[in-house]
Amino acid sequence: MKHLKGFLLFEGKTHDVSKKIHSKDLDKKEEFRLKIKSHVKSQGMRTKYVGNDLEVICDGDMICQVMFRDGYVGIKKSGHKFIDEFEYSELGKIKSKITEIIKNCK
Repeated sequence: MKHLKGFLLFEGKTHDVSKKIHSKDLDKKEEFRLKIKSHVKSQGMRTKYVGNDLEVICDGDMICQVMFRDGYVGIKKSGHKFIDEFEYSELGKIKSKITEIIKNCK
């Protein structure tokens, strides 16, 4: 730390390390977005970005929303109040839940 006429300046690697950790979390979320988007496309549906989240579209209507949060991936079916929460290590369960929702749409 340096002082410059009453101002406190932060220098060094500490600030850079925090950016790297944060960008690593963003990369994990983006990787999951791409995997989910690819899975939905393989099911014959399309997705739409809404902020950081994905909406799954069936016949022009949103059937569910996939939400990417820091601690979990949430899936909210259209018309339901509650969210099913999954950890980032549960990709198979996430895909199964989305496939189940898509099958109910067809």
